Amino acid sequence: MRHFNIRSISHNQITAVFEIFAGSMILICGQFSLLRDYCLRIGGRGNMLSHSNRRDSRAHYRIKLCHKYHVIILRMVSKLNYLLRTIIGVYFFVATLTLCSVAIEIQYDLSATQMISLLQYISATLVQIYLFCHYGDSVMNESFVGLGEGPFACAWWSLGPKVRRELSILCCGMSQRCRLFAGPFNTLDLLSFVQIVRTAYSVYAVLRQTSE
Repeated sequence: MRHFNIRSISHNQITAVFEIFAGSMILICGQFSLLRDYCLRIGGRGNMLSHSNRRDSRAHYRIKLCHKYHVIILRMVSKLNYLLRTIIGVYFFVATLTLCSVAIEIQYDLSATQMISLLQYISATLVQIYLFCHYGDSVMNESFVGLGEGPFACAWWSLGPKVRRELSILCCGMSQRCRLFAGPFNTLDLLSFVQIVRTAYSVYAVLRQTSE
């Protein structure tokens, strides 16, 4: 049996894993957006106010289909969160300490080449953290369906009372936000990016004072 060696992992493989996570978040955002647009068609065009059993059966089928797709997307988010939570949490912690150490090195007398290399590293790390937080924030915003969107904006007035109750249940289910986590406490959103930058600067300020 071949043993796994973490040293055999190359930088390109790690980058590919992060790109897969980012692509998965973009895919989930697109699925939420398509589901929201499809929910607009539940009640039809809404031109007829009279009750119709055919229209109710069609709306019932569309509500079941929307609920099915919504459950599938929620499972995708749960699975991605399970795979992403620990890895991104450790990466954010290591990246915060790395930013602090690199910022301290900039204070010393460095050549132009070394200074440019460190600035490029800081910029690339911040951009990568920002992209993850941005996509995580997009998943949270796209998963939430507010008033005037999705099933809330369909032609509910042309449906019967029973189908309206089913539609209200669908609205309640789709009004819940899905959050991705980075570690046990932090959520993957733009507020976490601001918190990481503030934490890195605070640690940098403390280390700078102690070094002086």
